[in-house]
Amino acid sequence: MKIIGKSRLKINELSLMSVTAIHTLFIVTCVLCLVPFLFVVSASFSMEEDLIKYGFSLIPKNFTLEAYRILIGSSGNELIRAYLTTIFVTVTGTVMSLFILSTAAYALSRDLKYKSQISFFIYFAMRFSGGMVAWYLVCTQILHIQDTIWALIVPSLVSTWNIIILRTFIKLSVPMEIIESVKMDGGSEWIIYLKFILPLSKPGLATVALFVSLRYWNDWYLPMMLINRADIINLQYYMQRIMASIQMLVELSQREMAVSELANVKTPTESVRMAICLAAMGPMLLAAPFFQKYFIKGITVGSVKG
Repeated sequence: MKIIGKSRLKINELSLMSVTAIHTLFIVTCVLCLVPFLFVVSASFSMEEDLIKYGFSLIPKNFTLEAYRILIGSSGNELIRAYLTTIFVTVTGTVMSLFILSTAAYALSRDLKYKSQISFFIYFAMRFSGGMVAWYLVCTQILHIQDTIWALIVPSLVSTWNIIILRTFIKLSVPMEIIESVKMDGGSEWIIYLKFILPLSKPGLATVALFVSLRYWNDWYLPMMLINRADIINLQYYMQRIMASIQMLVELSQREMAVSELANVKTPTESVRMAICLAAMGPMLLAAPFFQKYFIKGITVGSVKG
């Protein structure tokens, strides 16, 4: 009995040590991830001269809002419009994409006719693409979405990888007995999908929703390729244009190709770059914790191959 008691005590001590080690590792990892973000925040409120002379620091040497004044400047309305466009595109695109992805995943999780052939085409499309020229011709000549708000939504609606994740999640998480019992009671496929599949697939849907919303929010490629109107560009592309304009002014002043007034202006670049990062990532940082409840379960179950 004494030997058993001592062995249990040793096991408990080892378990406590392992838990402490894991918690310590997580704390160190969180600190390592948080410190660069604090550097970005500090740099956005620092003077450009301080960044050049002293480098990045956790606390600004001289606190200033000059970077945010330049970011907003005289184009505050354009910045608000870009924010509203990005929010609309992200919300609308995420909802539409989830509907398409979940219906396709549910169909592929059932005994669908030509299921193998459809799965092959989905896998083939994930591995190979028609190229940028074919993609551009489809968007402009067939769909005719150039210079419309749909140019920021439609091309990113379907992701073959997300279909596979949701299909696997539905197959592993939704008992087929429930579906069969509902079918025997006369329930249609739409009733099964709306009243059973969607509620039981919340973790998987939340995981995919996070991926899709991040893709829409961070997208700058679609407006660069398909949008020429300044009133419907999104936030990321608008920020990129601001940074390109600032960089052009700096290069012109350095080469002494600008007018005399411009040559004497010292435009901050690094602080504005950090301010742009904060302005772009802020809303998604606030939204991410709401997905945390379902994210771990969704990514764990959905990553298992079925």
